[in-house]
Amino acid sequence: MHSSYVFSIKPISISPSYHSVRPACEYSIRYLLPAFRSTVARRLVYDYGMTQQEVAELLGTTQAAVSHYLSSRRAKLVKVCENSSIVKKYAMQVASKLASKEMNVDEANNFFCNMCIKLQDEGSFWAILGLEKRGALLR
Repeated sequence: MHSSYVFSIKPISISPSYHSVRPACEYSIRYLLPAFRSTVARRLVYDYGMTQQEVAELLGTTQAAVSHYLSSRRAKLVKVCENSSIVKKYAMQVASKLASKEMNVDEANNFFCNMCIKLQDEGSFWAILGLEKRGALLR
């Protein structure tokens, strides 16, 4: 006999004004991470004088991706980092530690995750992404 299972997923609240089954990490990876990487790449190139290839190796990406970060084609929300003191502080720390070889790409990724958790804990994650007022996805 063939049995059929029917179940439904009830949307969970992930922000005061937006209900979805999507976890905050999905928004973080889609919007916050490119802006963060762009800010780190800019600091490494402009403040530490690194080449795009050197930055690509530090970030575990390609030179072409770094070129896009520098021209803002990959990070539509670069202003996220510029407007958030917490995000900017974390990006500057990552750039500094990567430049001085005190941090590798895995540690930088963990640093980013910790920053994201901190933003969620203090309630500013959704505000930084501009979702607290619009209650809609950024597109």
